[in-house]
Amino acid sequence: MNRFFYSILVFIFCVFGVVSVHAETEDETINKCLADLKSTDKSVRQRAVLILCKYQRSDVFRNLIPALDDPDPKVRESTVVGFIESRIMMRDAAMPILRRLTDSNVHTRRMVSSTLLPRISFYISANKAETEKILKKASHDKDTIVRKNIINNYYTLRRNLDISNFYHFLGDESSEIRLIALNKLSSFLSFKAMNPYLQKLVTDEDVKIRKQVLKSLGGFGQAGKSYLKVMAKDPDPTISARAMAYTRNTAYLPKMYEIINDSASPSDLIVDLVMTIVSWSRESKKFVEDLLEDADETRRFAALNALVRMGSKFEDPILRKLIKEDSSRIRKLSSSVIANKPVTAEIVSEMALSEYSDVRELSLTLAVRNAARMPAMKDALYDLMLDEEIVIRTKALQAIWVSRAEDRYEIFEQSLTDDEAAVRDIAAKILLTSREPKAKEIIQNFQKNNKSVNIAHLQTLNEAERIRGFLKNQPPNWQQSVIKGFENKSYEVKKAAVDVTIKLRDPLLVNELRKYLNLKNDRDLADYLYKKIAEEE
Repeated sequence: MNRFFYSILVFIFCVFGVVSVHAETEDETINKCLADLKSTDKSVRQRAVLILCKYQRSDVFRNLIPALDDPDPKVRESTVVGFIESRIMMRDAAMPILRRLTDSNVHTRRMVSSTLLPRISFYISANKAETEKILKKASHDKDTIVRKNIINNYYTLRRNLDISNFYHFLGDESSEIRLIALNKLSSFLSFKAMNPYLQKLVTDEDVKIRKQVLKSLGGFGQAGKSYLKVMAKDPDPTISARAMAYTRNTAYLPKMYEIINDSASPSDLIVDLVMTIVSWSRESKKFVEDLLEDADETRRFAALNALVRMGSKFEDPILRKLIKEDSSRIRKLSSSVIANKPVTAEIVSEMALSEYSDVRELSLTLAVRNAARMPAMKDALYDLMLDEEIVIRTKALQAIWVSRAEDRYEIFEQSLTDDEAAVRDIAAKILLTSREPKAKEIIQNFQKNNKSVNIAHLQTLNEAERIRGFLKNQPPNWQQSVIKGFENKSYEVKKAAVDVTIKLRDPLLVNELRKYLNLKNDRDLADYLYKKIAEEE
């Protein structure tokens, strides 16, 4: 029964179906309906089922189990719908529900096979013989929808039914079922299992089925070769091309070259075919190597991808050309090769001047990695320090410091007045955290002579120091400055505000700090506060 109509009937029976001089209790209604289940009138029994199913109680549904075997198909159908709508499932109901897979009412069989079967599969395992008999019959049901539901539930049912009982779906009259079977069973299919159906499957009218069959044949090795030859003549060019590839037969190479060079061939097919043939022979490898010079980006990428995966060696001139490609995926592959082989300072410096930021980032990585043993690499760092990308500039600046370049002090002193705030900030941060006397001298002189220059890191430290200065003297409105410190973006400033609050034990500040922690749920600051209180005690 349609669920929409089922819901309407439940509403009508619940609201209008019970005529009484007084309002019945729930238990009274249930008991009355349970009694009606024994009526000789099938409409009374169906009405009772519809009303009882609205009560989400296990004792009610336990009493509904016998109705699954009611002589009237509509009563059985209504009971099945009730179990579908319910959240309740019990072991005792599992087999009676499973038996509805052999019901004379096709709608009941459809509902059980689609919705209830996965829910009862665990409970029916104990009744192995009867379960197998029912499931086998359902898998050959004359109704297409029932059969489709059975194969769709393959992963659920395989604990109850051996895989061999599903093979016949490969030859089902429904192309949809054949395709579902191929998709569900593909990981478990052997050539022996598929062989009885392959003659028809390799020439199936549905192209999706032929494509799925081809995937299986590709994994069968020598056993599937005779069928691959058939599929090599498939009317679908992608199927025929992939079938040729699976054969590994060099006689097909001329035809495969044509497909690869055909502008109408799909990109993914070109990539797959090139990957396949690269290892077939010296001739096929040479064909792939020549594709690196092809005018088409897809073929160049396919060739590079195949050669990289094969572990081929690339000469520097080829890599220099590839790293300049407009294609990001070709540059990415080229970069992976360059990153994993010895490089010269000349190549790295050339990459540092690339128009592509991903290439310049790689040159930065290589320069940092090799600067210690190859001083000439620092030339690339100097170029990158002037890069248009701020992230690259700041990383290059850090690398200059780490590599201990002789002119690093001069570079960092100039960087403190750079046009970019991020560069100024990273320069200040590195100098401030350094223990070198010269670094401290640069910062001190800068702060004296460049008070108007905006450096966020310096401003943060200055604000933290200003707040900590309240420990010695408290100017007007000092408490407001501490309170603002709690909400500062910098953790250093927040910590300074907590230090002052704990040291001075000011009631106003303590109260405001408590409010802030409750409102913002700042766990890090709470942990720091706990640590400071422990130190004070």
